[in-house]
Amino acid sequence: MPSDGEPELPIAKELRNIVGPKARVIWRGAELDLYARDQADIPDSLRKMLIRTTPDAVVQPESVEDVANVVSAAYDLGIPIVPRGAASFPLGGSVPTMGGVVIDLSALRRILGVDKERFLADVEAGVRWSTLQEILRGEGLTLRTYPSSWFSTVAGWVATGGYGINSLKFGHLSKNVQALQVVTPTGGIEWVDESHKDFPLYFGTEGQLGLITRVVVKVRLPPKSSEPLLVQFTEAAEALEYAKALAAATTPTHILYFDPHRMHTFNRLMEEPFLREAHALLIHTENGVGGREAMELAATRKASVAPRHHGSYLWRERFFPLKPKRLGPGILGAELMFDQAVAAGAFERWHRIATAAGLDPELEAHVIDGGRVLGLCTWLTDPRQAWAFTLHAALSVRLALEGIKLGGIPYGTGIWQTPLMADRFGKAQANRLREEKRRRDPKGLLNPGKFFRIRSRYGNVLGLAMSPRMAKLGMALAGPMIPWLARRAYKPPKEHGGTLERSRLECSACGACIPVCPAYLATNSEMVTGRGKLQVAARLLEGEPITAEDAQSMFLCIHCGACERVCQSELPLVAAYDELEGLVAERFGIPKERIDAFSRRVQDNDEYRQLLAAGMVTPAFYTFKDRVVAGTSAAAKRRGAP
Repeated sequence: MPSDGEPELPIAKELRNIVGPKARVIWRGAELDLYARDQADIPDSLRKMLIRTTPDAVVQPESVEDVANVVSAAYDLGIPIVPRGAASFPLGGSVPTMGGVVIDLSALRRILGVDKERFLADVEAGVRWSTLQEILRGEGLTLRTYPSSWFSTVAGWVATGGYGINSLKFGHLSKNVQALQVVTPTGGIEWVDESHKDFPLYFGTEGQLGLITRVVVKVRLPPKSSEPLLVQFTEAAEALEYAKALAAATTPTHILYFDPHRMHTFNRLMEEPFLREAHALLIHTENGVGGREAMELAATRKASVAPRHHGSYLWRERFFPLKPKRLGPGILGAELMFDQAVAAGAFERWHRIATAAGLDPELEAHVIDGGRVLGLCTWLTDPRQAWAFTLHAALSVRLALEGIKLGGIPYGTGIWQTPLMADRFGKAQANRLREEKRRRDPKGLLNPGKFFRIRSRYGNVLGLAMSPRMAKLGMALAGPMIPWLARRAYKPPKEHGGTLERSRLECSACGACIPVCPAYLATNSEMVTGRGKLQVAARLLEGEPITAEDAQSMFLCIHCGACERVCQSELPLVAAYDELEGLVAERFGIPKERIDAFSRRVQDNDEYRQLLAAGMVTPAFYTFKDRVVAGTSAAAKRRGAP
């Protein structure tokens, strides 16, 4: 990969001298550019106002000592540090704003121990929730709560969120973690357990106070039985009242709300639609607890109970919240927590504003502990329409502020919700976090230029415009015009193009393809993953400059199809890779020796063998060289011998 040679940049040389021999330092080329964004589609006009989103270097550490050494050196040199996990957080939490060094914590992916007697799992920061669940299953255990972004990292969810599946029964993630290992802003290593007064400070603060490197997660015995039940209503208020009554009467593990348009989208994504498009609650119960009460309550409320397979289908879909993006080819939204008493009114207001903008908004909500719901309003958009897309992004802020008026609490801060930071934490806690930031990180080097205040180019015009006072004043003045302008600016999207262009546009950049990619496990480079390939494809298709070395990295693929099997958008990725490789071969040639060396490296990799044993990949695979030499189609080669 491009970083294998001895780097020329002084910062890269310094980093190589202080990390272990298995750590990677990335300092040039298209691979570095992959770290300039996260999952979200952001208007270019906003992105370009940030000082520098491409980092100076990226470190994939071998150990926590590597992380501590890099942070310590950066502190001494005055260099920003940005922690990154799976980059599935859509608010810019892992996006550099001032260059610096990104520490890719997803490289720390060892499960260090499972204590079956104490029901604990000790994992490194970069372990994916999906991987942890597979290991726990083999030990006769299971997770208590987990995010719908199933392939995100454990530490990433600690740092950014904490409410997800089963939060109704088990509560916020902070109640399901026993201890955290943290690298401090000056490079120290500390353990903080749930009894420590500072323990809550690391949940949701996005690496501002320290980098989480290990997490001790509470786990449980798996249920003997589980069942999803779909109950449907004529109004949102009826559905949420039912959810409140059911949670008071019994203990379902989880309740999800979908509005009729969300149900319509589920149907659009099916070959043969079968769901009734009504206000719906998806109720998940375990060991028979809550099932009888749910049915009895449905009868008294004159609700409709859907056939069992309807609920089972939607429960499986809980891991694919971004699948609608392929209909867009973009998706935007707003996400806030509400008391159940005001949630229906907030959803109705969101729907009215988005509809006035000419959009078809859809709503879903997780019923969580404390009599609250975590509501999400999304709509399809088209990033290719720059003005309309910018207005749709502004609409996200408008909806967030409307929700805050009703007592809503923003879920996440990052860059793009920095004006709402005090609304998220409350003024007292926000002030405490600022004071802790000044005390622990006096140079302001951990994840700077976001969360507390934005720092941008052109006289910090973006930072000034997105200060809490100015953002809210500006939205109060301009907000009523946004739906009117958006309705007139937005046009029905054009066709998404051929296989490669369509895949590039519809990719949700969720990172689900990364932990199952044998090429990534052998190289640790996102360049060879589905998400990385499609970002490089965008550069090629748009005529942006790229080196032959970077372009030829597209050949480092065994076409196993594992990425397709986990893709939220169900993209034809292998066919897209075939097209991409042909494009690269025509422009830059085929590096046969590099492909051969890569093929051997994959087959010798222990993690690849684990994927084989788990059935995630097939024993037979092909590279571009195999396809060219054999003169066969990719599909035919996949059916043949390796």
